[in-house]
Amino acid sequence: MSTNDLVSIFLSIELQSYGLYLLSTIYRNSELATTGGLIYFLLGAIGRGKSLFLCLKLPNSGDALKLMILSNTWKGICGWTNYSCIVTTHKIEETKIGYRGSKSSNVTALFVKEQRVYGNLLGNVSSIRCTLKGFERNYQVGIPSKQISQQIRFRALALQFFSTYVAPFDNPNLPTKLNPWWFTGFIDGEGYFSIGISKNKNKVGWQVKLEFGFSLHEKDRVLLEQIQRYFSAGSISLHPTLKILHYRILSKDLEKIIDHLDQYPLITQKLADFELFKQAYKLVLNKQHLKLEGLQKIVAIKASMNRGLSDQLQAAFPNVIPVSRPKVVNKFVQESSWLAGFVAAEGCFFVNIQKSATTKSGVNIQLDFIISQHQRDEQLIASLVEFFCCGNIYTRGNICRFRVTNLTDITTKIIPFFKENPILGVKLKDFEDLCRVAEMLKTKKHLTPEGLTKILKIKAGMNTGRGIL
Repeated sequence: MSTNDLVSIFLSIELQSYGLYLLSTIYRNSELATTGGLIYFLLGAIGRGKSLFLCLKLPNSGDALKLMILSNTWKGICGWTNYSCIVTTHKIEETKIGYRGSKSSNVTALFVKEQRVYGNLLGNVSSIRCTLKGFERNYQVGIPSKQISQQIRFRALALQFFSTYVAPFDNPNLPTKLNPWWFTGFIDGEGYFSIGISKNKNKVGWQVKLEFGFSLHEKDRVLLEQIQRYFSAGSISLHPTLKILHYRILSKDLEKIIDHLDQYPLITQKLADFELFKQAYKLVLNKQHLKLEGLQKIVAIKASMNRGLSDQLQAAFPNVIPVSRPKVVNKFVQESSWLAGFVAAEGCFFVNIQKSATTKSGVNIQLDFIISQHQRDEQLIASLVEFFCCGNIYTRGNICRFRVTNLTDITTKIIPFFKENPILGVKLKDFEDLCRVAEMLKTKKHLTPEGLTKILKIKAGMNTGRGIL
């Protein structure tokens, strides 16, 4: 309803009140009639003034708006309530920002709704956050960081940003747009699909929890945030003691992962787990997990995934027969972006330095590029020899490795490939260090004491020696 409509309603009611004035003061010689008319006029004027003020007052200029956070499933995903209008960014100390609504001097303009939100979490970098659901009184917090565990990177002087727009991180190593195959490759390397079944007090006595996610070292927070932005879903949490970040997608948002992997399919044996996971998701989506028959089907699916059933579930469902596990055969690398994502998960760039009596410097420097995977994906890993036209396959225990150590192969095949198909995450730094050492080896700088010292320093800061960026 516009302001003009409100004014029209006000005037129509006001015109009707004139008749009451005339009736109350029609006996002009009566003191009571005159007094009644004056009282009615004064009270009416006060009431009309208040009504007019309320009609012209912006609806959000009263009580302050509050920060809102969704249910635990969506905790950490922030936005604003009411209407999605003008976006305002605040840069101020968190404890001093305060709550407020926007005001406008032009009563005919659109009302502005302003909401304080946490500025670096989820969403596409070119879009506005989703609207939160629920009542404001259920989601009030004074300081966002007390309820949101997510830390802001690139923090300066304890200033934090609050905005309805998700700004991209100021990191030149993060492409603004990535090939979807990159994410599939990374999922093939680090992703997991989990079906959790635990006791509950519902009718069937068990609850089912479906989950997709990654677990990475805290050094890879920026990478997880990039993945979070791409899928516009999920939450990131830090293990308090292990320095491990967990990225999880639960509930209905799992459909985003399923749709992505249906369009850009996995090629490792993880594809079988995904297909089984998808069957369980459909059962849960249709509420079949709330019936004993549906629950038993999900238990049978879980029995064929990952490590199978726990001792507790085996004892509770002794007659359940595991479903047949889908077969994944004849898979090989077809997309370069997939391989870049897979190497970001399972690859390793390493500088190996050993003592040598046959070299001038007394040491032998060797560059290593390694991709490791479980032996069940040996066929896929073996195909990398043909893909790169170099390297060898090594198997030890149940681990299969593709390895390239020849300097010419690394400088002419491996390095050019990953410069064209970038790696994300902290592993990109290892690749850049490998490139620096490779250039020094090509120019023979490693034969000088200064060059050798520099290479030793580079090596000390690679892989596990690298700190949090």
